[in-house]
Amino acid sequence: MKAGANLSDEEAVHVLGALAQTTRLAVFRVLMARAPHALSAAEIAAVLKVKASSLSLPLTRLKGAGLIRQVADKRPGTYALDRKCVRGMARLFELKAAKA
Repeated sequence: MKAGANLSDEEAVHVLGALAQTTRLAVFRVLMARAPHALSAAEIAAVLKVKASSLSLPLTRLKGAGLIRQVADKRPGTYALDRKCVRGMARLFELKAAKA
C-alpha cells in the first residue's frame, strides 16, 4: 500500500501498524532525524548498533506502508523518509483533532 498526502482511516491504520514494532519504529526515527537525506541499510544498522541483515524485514514493512522509499542512487539498499506520507499522517491527525 502506498500512503499518500490524503490518507483514509484504513491507510492510517496500516501506516501506524508498520510503526508498531520497536525495530521498525527505531528505523523510522533514524530516517526522520536524517531527512531529507537517504541512508543505506548499513548506515541505519550502524546507528542502531544492529546487523544490517536484521533490517531487511523492517525496511520492507516500512516501505510497504509508504513511510519510506528506496532511493535510486549508486548504493543499493538506500532508503529515505517518504515525506508525503508523513505529511499525510500529520494532516490526518490535525483534521481529527479539529473535529474533536
